[in-house]
Amino acid sequence: KLAELGVLTVAASLSVQSPFLRVASEEAISNRNEFVSDDGDPFTLLNVFDSWIAIKTDGRQNSRSWCRRNGLEEQRLYEMTKLRGQFRELLRDCGLPHLNDDEDHESVNFYGQRTKTRTDDGVKQTSRELRQHRRQLRVIQQQRTSKRGRRVLSLFGGDDDSAELDELDLRDVDFKLSHDVNRLMKATGRGLGRRDINLIKIILCSGLYPNICIGDEHNANHRESDHVYHTQFRKFATMHPTCAFYGRSSLLSATDVICFQRLLETNKVYVMNAFKLPALHALLLLAHSVDTDRECGRFVVDDWLELRLSNAASGHTLIVVVHQLRLLLRNLLAQRLTNPRLANDVAATVVSMAHVVKPELAQAPPGPPGFVLNTMS
Repeated sequence: KLAELGVLTVAASLSVQSPFLRVASEEAISNRNEFVSDDGDPFTLLNVFDSWIAIKTDGRQNSRSWCRRNGLEEQRLYEMTKLRGQFRELLRDCGLPHLNDDEDHESVNFYGQRTKTRTDDGVKQTSRELRQHRRQLRVIQQQRTSKRGRRVLSLFGGDDDSAELDELDLRDVDFKLSHDVNRLMKATGRGLGRRDINLIKIILCSGLYPNICIGDEHNANHRESDHVYHTQFRKFATMHPTCAFYGRSSLLSATDVICFQRLLETNKVYVMNAFKLPALHALLLLAHSVDTDRECGRFVVDDWLELRLSNAASGHTLIVVVHQLRLLLRNLLAQRLTNPRLANDVAATVVSMAHVVKPELAQAPPGPPGFVLNTMS
């Protein structure tokens, strides 16, 4: 359940521009560090969204001023919320997720027209509250109309409307009319455990593959700012300064691969929206092609990555089980697309099958690496 909701939020966050302002104060940049996730950028964005929803739910702080203090563009967070709802409805129409009605909300447009009844702990929202929201909306519209032509740009992005931060915000009113913040708060990713996070990583990587890169073997001999990473088709890319791994290469181990959303090409090639996964598990599950030698101690993945097992005797069992798991996943996906109402116990079969592989596919093995990862070139 939590993983499903987390995937919706992450998908929405990767579908809009980054909420982090390009130009921000030193204090704002410092404040951002509390959101950074060691797992990568999608989970940093998830932390930002969850914290913003918590501010909205609490109501004691102005969310717009909170975004300013943290160098965030609140409009992007509103866009995430709308996209998240749209994705959820699309999946529900297809019958794919087994989601309950915890997040059901009414849709109210700018004219206050109700398209669906919303309940809050079983109590319908009163018409008096709706009328109050409408009056607030009209006041904001009048204020904005009267203040046109007197806008001053701020050094750190947006308009210098600090005097209006305590005023009602048009987007905030629309947000409250369209969403139940208490239910959104219940659907955040704050309760995600390690197993949920790893599941989200596999789901994301299955959609983004082959957007994979690994660190250069000589990175340890260079400064953090000079570390480079290689993809299948582009060599010597670098982490974007907004990436969770920029200047924090200690978070990456020799047994990790990095999955990313896209490459940004300027004077350099930058890796954007990256997160790490256990290399052995991710590559064998998601690779388009895997070649091996007779002893199954060496694997060549998609003709550019090489995996050498330290214990070749386990290679045969590993490749057989992974092959069976890939067949099972493919068959289940085909069945699910044919019959979206497929029972939940099928998912339990996948989980139990995953645990056949030792160490577990859902988590990187502890202790020293059991393999060596290199590029073929």
